[in-house]
Amino acid sequence: MNRARKKRNPIRAYGCYSNLPLTGQDNRVHPVRSQSSMMTVTSNGGFAALMAAIIISVILLLLVTTLSLTGFSGRLNILDSEYKERSSALAEACVDTALLKLAANPSFGGGPLDVDVSGSNRCTYVVYNPSVDNPNAITIETTADFQHAVTNLRVKVQKSDLSVNSWEEVPTF
Repeated sequence: MNRARKKRNPIRAYGCYSNLPLTGQDNRVHPVRSQSSMMTVTSNGGFAALMAAIIISVILLLLVTTLSLTGFSGRLNILDSEYKERSSALAEACVDTALLKLAANPSFGGGPLDVDVSGSNRCTYVVYNPSVDNPNAITIETTADFQHAVTNLRVKVQKSDLSVNSWEEVPTF
């Protein structure tokens, strides 16, 4: 039995070209992007899926970056709040120091005087003796700066018993 050997088409043997018949007007071989038998000449080979995955990845990356920056700035806001609390505590310490000096010496006045509170933490205060307009009131102005958070306090006290009439934070003196 002499069977005729069927000659294999080398192009179809590797499966890298479409299964279009080589008849009709377009008798060229059309390459496709995959070896899949489901692929056609008009198939995009997953290009749309790849582009969608890239776009979704970029959007997620931007979202994660935005959220992390929001968290970072939130931590900085909390740190600024902590610095302001420390600055307020320093200014209050200066007011207490001035009240102590006034209790020891009722005629004490002047300034500005620096007070070392704890280590490198400092505050400054000025004591204004009673004026002609209000002879029974003493004004204490104090400034404290901690890590660029500034607190300015103006406290008015009675000369006779050092009771506080007003206590306010002011932007500047």
